[in-house]
Amino acid sequence: MPKGKKSSRDPRGIDSSTLEKIQVFCNVYNSPEDKVIELIKFALSPPPLTLVEMPLKDIKTAVAIAWNKTNYTQLKEDQEWKIYHKNTGLSAAKRLTWEHYFREWVELPGEEKNLTSGYGVINGIDIFKNFRPWEVFNVDKNTGTKQDIQSAFKKLSFKYHPDTGYNGGDRNIFEKLKEMRDSLLVIFN
Repeated sequence: MPKGKKSSRDPRGIDSSTLEKIQVFCNVYNSPEDKVIELIKFALSPPPLTLVEMPLKDIKTAVAIAWNKTNYTQLKEDQEWKIYHKNTGLSAAKRLTWEHYFREWVELPGEEKNLTSGYGVINGIDIFKNFRPWEVFNVDKNTGTKQDIQSAFKKLSFKYHPDTGYNGGDRNIFEKLKEMRDSLLVIFN
């Protein structure tokens, strides 16, 4: 195929001819066949949908599963969910609300993780867009201690404190870090 041209044909996938070639490769290079097949299937699969591309129904289902429900119908009947949703002040009729819930309860979309730079980006997270204190402080959610959180906050405060931080720090970032620290310390009280 000429350089720069794309084929109009779909990838052929893994047929019997390809399986034979995988077996030969695995024998020559002493590789586990199932892992090679898994890698090839991954490479041939379409990329995951971005949050904007996901159907609203799928977003609602993912949030419901994060709340240990099987679907949105069960979620909207849950009393704790009703209280949480009411306290957010967001409208359940808006897609942006469900995208917000997805970010908070399921995961950050790939394009919002591991950011390399920008105002308010700490440990790959834009702290003004996403409230992810565990990731911002780089503390494991399951094993982190009160001391881990305080230590991580202290390190970041050296950089961002408005009175003592590097180049005068940044009051807005420092206040957001305090808010995140306090939200985590409540867990340990």
